[in-house]
Amino acid sequence: MKSIKKTLAILLALLLCLALFAGCGSKSNAPAGSNAPVAATPAPAAPANTFKPAESTTDSALTQEADKTDDTVEYYKELTVIQDNTNFTSIDVFNPSSTTGCLAYATAYDSLLTLVDGELAPELATKWETEDYKEFKFYLRDDVKFHNGEPFTADDVAFMVDKAKELPSGTQACQLWGGVDHYEVIDDHTIVLNTGKTNVDFLKTLANYYALIMNREAYEAAETSGAWVGTGAYKIEDYVSNEHITLVRNDDYWGEPAITEKMNIIVVKEETAKFVALEKGEADLVFDMGVTDVPTVEKNDKYVTFDYTANATVYIGFNNNDALMSDVNFRMAVLSLVNRDAMIAVSRNGYGSYPTSESFWGYSQEFKLDIPLIPYDVAAAKDYLAKSAYKGEEVAITVGIPSMISCANVLQQEMVQIGINAKLNQTDNAGVIAATAWDNNVTQMVVSGGVFSAYAGSIKQYYYPRSVNNKTGFNNDEVTRILDEAPNETDEAKRAEMYRQLQQIAYDTHSYTTIYHTQRVICAYDGVGGGIFNSDNCHDLSHLYRIKK
Repeated sequence: MKSIKKTLAILLALLLCLALFAGCGSKSNAPAGSNAPVAATPAPAAPANTFKPAESTTDSALTQEADKTDDTVEYYKELTVIQDNTNFTSIDVFNPSSTTGCLAYATAYDSLLTLVDGELAPELATKWETEDYKEFKFYLRDDVKFHNGEPFTADDVAFMVDKAKELPSGTQACQLWGGVDHYEVIDDHTIVLNTGKTNVDFLKTLANYYALIMNREAYEAAETSGAWVGTGAYKIEDYVSNEHITLVRNDDYWGEPAITEKMNIIVVKEETAKFVALEKGEADLVFDMGVTDVPTVEKNDKYVTFDYTANATVYIGFNNNDALMSDVNFRMAVLSLVNRDAMIAVSRNGYGSYPTSESFWGYSQEFKLDIPLIPYDVAAAKDYLAKSAYKGEEVAITVGIPSMISCANVLQQEMVQIGINAKLNQTDNAGVIAATAWDNNVTQMVVSGGVFSAYAGSIKQYYYPRSVNNKTGFNNDEVTRILDEAPNETDEAKRAEMYRQLQQIAYDTHSYTTIYHTQRVICAYDGVGGGIFNSDNCHDLSHLYRIKK
């Protein structure tokens, strides 16, 4: 099976559960006899959700929930999972470098809401109410305890808002909770969050894995260890940055209890070492297996695979604050050298999907504007370069992840061949974040990656001033205005037009271009199941298991 075939691509929205059986592993499924959540109460005139996920064309045992009625089945007590190609620099959403810890977020923490088959569903909130998409009243579960034994209350929700407002605007927590203008704690299990103005996207942001709830008391007592305290199906036992996270089952979990007693999430930087670890039995499941090893895995009956096209991009970005990078002719020269075929072949062995538009937008994101791709054309690149301000100076390209380094190498060679003195600054994900910091962007170009959700407002992270994922210093007053006002527009057609206008303005600056959308392959031993795999790569492993065979 060649994953690049479009007929096998799975179009997913951010946080849409891929479980193929009803309620598979959903954290919102409470055990029988518990304080089960009741149906949510949305506003009477909710704006339409235009994104509808395509029906999955790939079945996989990896998504099947366990049959707990069969007493003859024996499960492994401990599993080892290899993280995808990103490191986890931090697992504290209040830390600006927390963008890669989401395997832990989905497993050790809970949010107020979640998404099941694309629809909002209760999690720590049993129901919610709003009449104007400005004031939101949440009724909280009263049977939830944090991993430190403290009860979950409305004050912990208030803490997330309080802490987010103390932080720089670019952090994940600030982006998600910063939209709250003020709140009112009614009692321990009721809170009203007020956004100050209409926000049709607010409930969707609260269903994000990054919108998790931490314990005020634990965090204020000790930030590092306090950040580990969640309410999820697993507790964080040990964590070493960029090396491993050790999780142990939370036997007091309020929801469906986990089967596996202990789970190790580890970082393996060499792609070939991932297959070796799987082959030797040192890993039970591998995210983003090295694409050259995938065919070998697929031919062996002892393994199972699951492949999908992520709602994520690998992209090139230009520093808007650099004089040369602000030259549109220079940008067009570089953009005319983007050899996507070579980059997909070298970095992904063909496991990548062409962007459908030159608009820097998600693979399956609503309101995408159809803009023809800038073609790979060396002659055109030379013409643009001749018209630019380039005088032979060195051009720095910062890149961190191995597959992206391969793309950057291809780009560098193309640039050198037409006379651009391009140099690579190879680092890690934390190094990329540091080099592209809003107040101190020290690189000229970046080759990086990012994820999107199905709703258009998630683009804010790339275009809004000071956002942690705005690695280009993009700052356009009209785009900022649209990002502020579009979520307030309840008329879907008007909202769509606003986001399409944003895309045209952004395209005219040529600040970003998508190289490809990543096709991911998850590999595991036959007998592994219970996973919920999401297009943003924040997969939920709360109910992952492996049957002994």
